[in-house]
Amino acid sequence: MIMMKFLIHWFLSAILLSLAIARDFSLKEIEGAPDPVLTAARNVTESDEQAKVAESLVELRRAVVDGDRFAALVVGYCEETGKGTRRSIPAALASYKTAAEGGLPAGMLRYGMALRAGHGVANPDYPAAREWLGKAEKAGAVGAMLELARMDYAGEGIARPDVDKARFLVTTAAEAGSSEAMVELGRGLKAGAFGAAPDYQAARQWFERAAKEGKDAEATLELGLLYEEGKGVPADVDRALFYYRSAAQQDLALALFHLGLCSLNGLGGESDVQAAVEWFQKAAAKNSPMAMFQLARIHDQGAKGVPVDNTKATEWYQKAAELGDLPSQNQLGLRYRDGRGTIKAPEKALQWFSAAASRRFPPAMVNLGTLYEDGYDKVVTQDYATAARLYSEAVRHGDAVGQFRLAHLYESGKGVEKDLVAAFVLTAESARFGHKPAAAFSAKLKPQLTPEQLKIAEQRLGRKIP
Repeated sequence: MIMMKFLIHWFLSAILLSLAIARDFSLKEIEGAPDPVLTAARNVTESDEQAKVAESLVELRRAVVDGDRFAALVVGYCEETGKGTRRSIPAALASYKTAAEGGLPAGMLRYGMALRAGHGVANPDYPAAREWLGKAEKAGAVGAMLELARMDYAGEGIARPDVDKARFLVTTAAEAGSSEAMVELGRGLKAGAFGAAPDYQAARQWFERAAKEGKDAEATLELGLLYEEGKGVPADVDRALFYYRSAAQQDLALALFHLGLCSLNGLGGESDVQAAVEWFQKAAAKNSPMAMFQLARIHDQGAKGVPVDNTKATEWYQKAAELGDLPSQNQLGLRYRDGRGTIKAPEKALQWFSAAASRRFPPAMVNLGTLYEDGYDKVVTQDYATAARLYSEAVRHGDAVGQFRLAHLYESGKGVEKDLVAAFVLTAESARFGHKPAAAFSAKLKPQLTPEQLKIAEQRLGRKIP
């Protein structure tokens, strides 16, 4: 049975999500557009009739050729999301640029966001992103203020992160009526992400305001999380489930996903794997990579009424990985490496491990390190120094397997200078975090240390060695 506890999204997660997920489109963004453009935009973004969407998109492209900035924004959204056309981030960037240069505030916002994320270019362009987001803010786009807050919090395009300015901007945006900012501010207060202790009462007030004034589904979900965990309010499972279902009725993928977790973990009753699968499938249909990951795990490990199916597991990992889910990228790398649920494909294993490792996901750093340590199937040349660097990065993130692997390199002097004390300290820490092979290796290393080396090891560990 899979009993994975969902980690609550907090302010910092919004930084990552804002880079990976296209901003929902609203007709308010093209307020003032000619009626034919408004009608075509409504057809493209709201209709499920493929013929109507295709015809309207053709009309919008003609309007773009005639210099219509509103049409350029809608076409950019379609190109970014693949709505009615082939998904193309470079094309979306060009369309957003046209809308931005035409003086459309929503175009400036979307173009700035794309530049910040590095969409359609080799790397993020933080100075240009700040320039366009600043123009959008001055033009009255409250969302630009929130985006600048995220950049300040992450230290993007500035010398160092500016948490105080980030809080000021997100608070200002929230007070201006942005329900998105209210939710993000509430999450930050709840997580203590602004350099102060968590303030659950203040967080709840912002969530309640967003849910009431903006009918915000994410705010409704957050209220459910507070009641489930009893933070700032008495724990109340029934009330939590009420809020989750209310948010799900608004088609919020995260709420559908969370209801899946509740069914899986038996919140409010017994565990119901079949119900969990149904909720996860609904969330996955709305491109929730977390739901896809859970479906992959269920098929990977098997559960009551769901047999192990490695092929289905791989398919779900693939879908989630392509949406940027780091655990899925790592799992997909393992499957291509080992040939589980797919053929062995060393190049793809390297590709997916590298993708997750580049975003500092510790297990992927370790798995990529082992490829370099061993020299992998003629795809990777053996390189102990690179392996040591990857393991060290994983260790900085507290990865026990990384500690164990790096200890072996210190013990043998491969890729690093031989250092038995460092090897022993790493294995001791790895064993303390529950990595069983490390305990045996630590016991093997201890007799090799001199009394003086043992004292140094105890100093580094901050505890006596039994």
